[in-house]
Amino acid sequence: MTVLAIETATIEVGAALVGADGPLAESRQPSRRRHAEMLAPAIESVVTAAGVALAEVDAVAVDVGPGLFTGLRVGIVAAKALGFALGIPLVAVRSTEVLRRGADATGRGREGVVVPVVDMRRGEFAWELPGGILGLGPASELGGRLAGLAGEVLVVGDGVSAVQSVLVAARRGLPLRFGDASLAAPSVAVLGAIGVERLAAGATTDAVSIEPCYLRAADATANFATRDLASPGGTG
Repeated sequence: MTVLAIETATIEVGAALVGADGPLAESRQPSRRRHAEMLAPAIESVVTAAGVALAEVDAVAVDVGPGLFTGLRVGIVAAKALGFALGIPLVAVRSTEVLRRGADATGRGREGVVVPVVDMRRGEFAWELPGGILGLGPASELGGRLAGLAGEVLVVGDGVSAVQSVLVAARRGLPLRFGDASLAAPSVAVLGAIGVERLAAGATTDAVSIEPCYLRAADATANFATRDLASPGGTG
């Protein structure tokens, strides 16, 4: 059982081949907003390194967000194309779940609650609270949510540096830790491991049905709507 994992949702572009016994090959690099240019070479590199042909892959696991609009589109389009071409199922995994599982795998998240936070830009952040509850809003709103959590909280993800001071103030001395750079991006190897688990359990989808978890409209759509409202012919 071999799963190809594709990670493009946030600040890294990654690909990995993962089997039942663990990773076979992995590639991950900072995206630098070049998701589309970097993904194909990453996939090629892990296939070559592992000595596994794409025709031997049993499923594709892809990070469906929350994350950056362009990055999500690149990863999901690639996963769809591979699913159609190879006739194999897809496994959709949220970026916040990958971040949480990554923290758990290091042992740093086992003593309390792990809260993944993804920087969505424009002063907004996506997060996942215990029970799989997703949220989107400013750091102050996240602070209010964390103020009500009992026990120690570990915050991970690429949004950590931007929300740290607000969350410290909101927790008012309650136990709070922040993940370092190693927990800033979803691990593509962890994504692949989740893919293997779900493939074994039959928890897959197909290339037609898979959907991104955007949580908000694309920047281009939002800017177009704002322009229309501000124009002489717009409403408002």
